[in-house]
Amino acid sequence: MIYSGLPLLLQPYAKVGAEEGWGNVTWKAVAEYKFTDDAMAYASVATGFKSGGFTGSASTAATATTPFDPEKATSYEVGAKTELFDHRLRLNSSVFYTDYRDLQVTRFFQPAGSGFGQFITENAGKARIKGLEVEATARPVRGLEVGGAVSLLDAKYVKFTGTPSQNNAGSFDGNRLRQAPKFAPSAFASYDLTLDSGAALSVRGSWKHQSKSFYDADNNPITVIPGYSLFEGALAYTAPDGRTTLSLWGKNLADKAYRTHVFSQRDSRVAFALFGEPRTFGLSLDYRR
Repeated sequence: MIYSGLPLLLQPYAKVGAEEGWGNVTWKAVAEYKFTDDAMAYASVATGFKSGGFTGSASTAATATTPFDPEKATSYEVGAKTELFDHRLRLNSSVFYTDYRDLQVTRFFQPAGSGFGQFITENAGKARIKGLEVEATARPVRGLEVGGAVSLLDAKYVKFTGTPSQNNAGSFDGNRLRQAPKFAPSAFASYDLTLDSGAALSVRGSWKHQSKSFYDADNNPITVIPGYSLFEGALAYTAPDGRTTLSLWGKNLADKAYRTHVFSQRDSRVAFALFGEPRTFGLSLDYRR
C-alpha cells in the first residue's frame, strides 16, 4: 500500500566487495587505597578500542565499500566503596569522564538530493560523557533491605559533522548522544521472613525512572523517548527444603505506555516506535536439585 507523500521506494542491489583491517593495543591502570576494612577509594584510567567496519545495509555501492574508522576512548573514574554502621549501610559512589575519538554513529536519513533514505555509520570526531553514580543499600532491621541508586549523565557530541541530509547540514556539535538520559534514579525494598516450618516468604517492590532521551544525532523531537517510570513487584514462597520456590510477580504495575526504541525515516519527518510491555503478571516455579 502506498500513502500519499510517503512512497515506498526500492532500489536494485549489486554485489560489491571491500576489505580493511585495524589493530590497537589498549591498557588500564588502577590505584586503590584502603582506609579501613570497610572503606576504600580508587582511581582508574583506561583506554578502549572498537574496530572500524562497513555500513551493513548501505543503499549505494560507494557507501557499502567506504569503511568507517575505528572508535577510541579514554576513560577516567574516581570512586569510593564503604560499609557503615556495622555493615548495615553500604554506600558506593563514583564520578567518571570518557573522551571519545571517532565515535561510531549509525543513523537512518535521507541524503541531500536523494529520493531514498539509507542507513549509514560514520564517525563523530569527538564526543564526551561525564557523570556521577551513587548507590546505597541499608538493612535497618532483620529481614528488611532497602536501597536505591541515582545516575546523572551529561553526554554530548563535541565535534560531529556528518553527511548532510535533506533538512540538516550535518552539523551535530553540542547535541546529546543517543540513548543517554540525563537522570536515572531507582529504588527498591524487600522483606524476607522465615516461618516456623523452615519455609521462607519474601516480598519485593522496585521503581525505576528514566528521563527523556533521543534516538537520532540531530535530537529531532520526533525521535525523543519521553521520561517514564516503571514499578515492579514479586511475592515468593520457598519450601522448607530450600529447593522449590513459587513466585508471583508483576511488571509495569502502573500500566505505563512507554517507548523503548524509535526509528525515524524520510529525514525525520516520519517515525515508528517500539513500546515496552504493558502491565504483566506471571507465576514462576523454580526447582533446584
